[in-house]
Amino acid sequence: MNEQWFEALQKARSAITLWRHDYNEVRPHSSCQHMPPAKFAELHRQRAGDAAQTIPTTTEIN
Repeated sequence: MNEQWFEALQKARSAITLWRHDYNEVRPHSSCQHMPPAKFAELHRQRAGDAAQTIPTTTEIN
């Protein structure tokens, strides 16, 4: 992106939108276990939700 010149703001916005989609939805990242960040985040939310369902929310003391 640093090396591109855009003739109009709309063209720049369109290019940025395409780049952002590729970066977050398609391109795997080594820091995300070689998955796209969106998929990694989805799996993390699922695992966190599963863990929250198995942990009791209150503790009874007798």
